[in-house]
Amino acid sequence: MVILRDGCFALKCPKKVELFNGLSLMEGNSSKSRRILNKYVQAIREKPEDFVYYNIMKDGNNIGSLHLRKSRKDSMEVAWIDINKSHRGNKYATNVLEWCIGLAKDMGFRTIELEVPGNAPDAKHIYEKLGFKETGSVRELDNSSWNGLSKMKMKIE
Repeated sequence: MVILRDGCFALKCPKKVELFNGLSLMEGNSSKSRRILNKYVQAIREKPEDFVYYNIMKDGNNIGSLHLRKSRKDSMEVAWIDINKSHRGNKYATNVLEWCIGLAKDMGFRTIELEVPGNAPDAKHIYEKLGFKETGSVRELDNSSWNGLSKMKMKIE
């Protein structure tokens, strides 16, 4: 088990991860989703070392993005996960989230958290199948197209 000290999260995360069948994660530092998150998450600006950004790759092609955050001493947050529309339905998000759960466990986190937009019932279903439970809602920022945000959490066993 790795005990994290403040500011070390990004340094402890692997730079590249091979999952299976050509699916991999490669650390990246810019994407459309990162720009979107920078508009809304003040914590990124305050403690960028608590975030790690990955491009989700399939056979060398970028098919999405993943952003992880050390949200508290004992909790990791999936701040963003997105699979391009043309690659959805292949369980890529499920495989990436399973890796995230394993990473959180290996790093000694007790919980993993995320937020899901109200307009993404398929994503919410994936999270529930993996063991996440809804814990409340978040006041929607200034983007009514999300149809609200639900908080979800999983305890790491």
